[in-house]
Amino acid sequence: MKTAVRRLKLTHYELRVLIEALNAKRLKQRANGIDNTATSGLILRFIDVLES
Repeated sequence: MKTAVRRLKLTHYELRVLIEALNAKRLKQRANGIDNTATSGLILRFIDVLES
């Protein structure tokens, strides 16, 4: 099985919207007792991209 990795070019606004959506999902996971470490890590990576 091959895995394709594609690079997306997102604007700062699109990154902020994406981070907000992921945070809402993370909070929902947290409320339901689901492990959200992967979602939190993804949010942190997008924040790093946004800051650079």
